[in-house]
Amino acid sequence: MTIDFSRRPNRLPWPPMIYGGAALVAWGLEWLMPFRLLDGVLAALPFWLGGALMIAALAIDAAAFVTMRRAKTTIMPNAASDNLVTTGVFAWSRNPIYVANTLLILGLAIWLRWGWLVLLAPVCVAAVTALAIKREEQHLEIRFGDAFRDYKKRVRRWL
Repeated sequence: MTIDFSRRPNRLPWPPMIYGGAALVAWGLEWLMPFRLLDGVLAALPFWLGGALMIAALAIDAAAFVTMRRAKTTIMPNAASDNLVTTGVFAWSRNPIYVANTLLILGLAIWLRWGWLVLLAPVCVAAVTALAIKREEQHLEIRFGDAFRDYKKRVRRWL
């Protein structure tokens, strides 16, 4: 089955499911076989660092949601975009919500001292890139053409 990228960019799994799944897998792995070496490295970091990363992630998410709402477009990864958003946090990342989700996972890893979660963060980035971002980019290119291609040239996918 093929997706009509002009109508909607994604189907399951949505990126929050990927990040949530990674957190569940990390929890299970930490319970079954803790990653003692990496857990120890994380224990050397202050708890507040994990909290600060999580707060920063939530702030980026909030800024992205507000910017998208002002632009009158959806935040849902499976719904069609009505407008191309290139301002606010979207001026420094084409995917600030996914950057924030990754920071949230890393902050949680530090806060909980879960080494497995640190190792799963790049897996999340790769999965989100393959299963969401590339589809979203196809959707945006179909819907917004040269405007999106120009935006792609100016702003990086992640950071």
